[in-house]
Amino acid sequence: MLKKTVSLVLGVLIMCFAFTGCSSANTGNISAGNEISSEKNTEVSVTEELNVFAAASLTESFTEIAEAFEQENNVKVVLNFAGSQALYTSIDQGAEADVFASANTKYMKQLTESKMVGDSNIFVKNGLVIGVMKDSEFKIESLKDLTQEGLILVAAEDSVPVGNYFYKALDNALEAKTLAEDDKEKILNNIKSKEVDVKSVLSKVLLKEADACIVYKTDVTEAAKENVNIVESSDFDSVIAEYPIAVMENSKNKELANKFIEFVMNSEKGKETMEQYGFILP
Repeated sequence: MLKKTVSLVLGVLIMCFAFTGCSSANTGNISAGNEISSEKNTEVSVTEELNVFAAASLTESFTEIAEAFEQENNVKVVLNFAGSQALYTSIDQGAEADVFASANTKYMKQLTESKMVGDSNIFVKNGLVIGVMKDSEFKIESLKDLTQEGLILVAAEDSVPVGNYFYKALDNALEAKTLAEDDKEKILNNIKSKEVDVKSVLSKVLLKEADACIVYKTDVTEAAKENVNIVESSDFDSVIAEYPIAVMENSKNKELANKFIEFVMNSEKGKETMEQYGFILP
């Protein structure tokens, strides 16, 4: 009888331990599953995307601003940098963009006339400089020094804003009589390459394929200054590059597009970044 009682007690204890062990294991698995689910639920999911078409000279500044905007608003900003004329052509041919930031007012006006953009605002200004290769044998201190025989000069095409500003500056210098007609011809003859955007212009000097180039002051970054000297000429004072920005009329996310423009123009981060890269606030 005693043996039966002991056996019965042992059997009950074994069953209890087995049940408790299984319960603990299941509870652990459920708990772990809830933790994984909770982690997944707290992951940030980017649901909105903004397409920004911006002039090549805005590459560094807009990249930094876009990163800050993404973090603050949980969105993805897709940046498309190129010459303003190329961006205009793409938009005119149907490319989808939410925001357009140009390096001149010409292309923005054309889009406005075509009713492809709403109201635009000038958000920054810029100026031209001569970028000179540090190893160049030529001494360049002014626009007139670009007349030297054998000098290799690079500029942008006339359709590119930075190129158009340069050719206007040459004409203005003629009118002001700071340059003679033959000076202008010599400068134009020294242009050995005409590029489609300002970054391509600067790259020729960085690669030591040219003695000098005409670019925006903002393009000669701290990194570029290791190989390129900046020469500021008073002949460029007559041309100021104005940068307008606007929301595209066919944008599928106008609210976010307006928010991005507001961030660029009026937020502390936006203004500080543009000034940091050498742009002039209006």
